[in-house]
Amino acid sequence: MMFSCGSVGSGKGNTSDKDMFMDWSQATKVEYRFGDASVAPDYHRSYTIAITDSSKVISIDSYGGTLLTRQYPNTPADFQSFKEQLSKQGISKHEDIDSGGCCGGTTEYIRLYKQNTKIFDAYVYHCSGERGNLYLPAGTADMFCKQIPEDVQILIDSTLTRH
Repeated sequence: MMFSCGSVGSGKGNTSDKDMFMDWSQATKVEYRFGDASVAPDYHRSYTIAITDSSKVISIDSYGGTLLTRQYPNTPADFQSFKEQLSKQGISKHEDIDSGGCCGGTTEYIRLYKQNTKIFDAYVYHCSGERGNLYLPAGTADMFCKQIPEDVQILIDSTLTRH
């Protein structure tokens, strides 16, 4: 079972500037999602962290069933600062990379929204190499996890069934 608040980068490909462009200033919500590997439901834990100018939300799930959701207050100034930090990370979208037929790995997603419209959506799949269309520099997931006032790993652990 692997829970990550650390991210691994993927290779960059060539795409048009329009496809790679992330307009952080337009984003009213930024979202990070960690999709866990294919393991038994008792141990499978994925989570989403969504940040806006008024809230920070973490939702932990197992195969689509929500196990825990916590919401914390945020301020417009803190949201702006967070977007500025993210914009300096070099997160980008590139042509889809397919590293082969591996199944059961973990996936990381970054999504940006302007109101209810998704303006950026990319992923990297980690399984015997990487595939997907997202360059996600190391440490990006940690930046999202640190926005949550409680320890994300402890929150995840709190949803595990104890035998």
